[in-house]
Amino acid sequence: MKPALYLTLASVLLLGACSSDDDSDMLDTSDNDASGDTSELAPDGGETELSSTPGGDTSAIAGYWDGSEYEDGERYYLIAENGLWTEYFLNSEGDSAGNCYTKTDTQTLTPENPAANEYSLADGRALAITSDEARTTLTVDDIIEDSPTQTWPVVTGRMPEDLPLCTS
Repeated sequence: MKPALYLTLASVLLLGACSSDDDSDMLDTSDNDASGDTSELAPDGGETELSSTPGGDTSAIAGYWDGSEYEDGERYYLIAENGLWTEYFLNSEGDSAGNCYTKTDTQTLTPENPAANEYSLADGRALAITSDEARTTLTVDDIIEDSPTQTWPVVTGRMPEDLPLCTS
């Protein structure tokens, strides 16, 4: 074999050894807006759905929470005991502005470090979430972003099904 062929073969083998398929396990630390969009761009430029399989036991923080104080308009969060997260926000655009709520796609909420009350969302957000003893308030800290601590009161007497949802 010629030296150039050896060099090419060695380069191909070296590049193949450096390849990895585990990039999907890393947290996305990019900026996330609060628009409620729970899709990501696929490698081909199209959108792909986020994971919506149960992420584990989140019963310590499960409930229907009002995060409106920290958002532009009303926003509610539904956290299921099995690790599912859904957001509802008051529509602020178009003919139905202020008259209906947009429901985001449900996404996976995974307990990452139970001792530190740390959770990750399928959209890349990493949060420290604790509930008070009476389960009337959640304290939410974004681990990645430098944002103020939020305190969400529990919503009582209503459920997400009571919200008028936007049809389009």
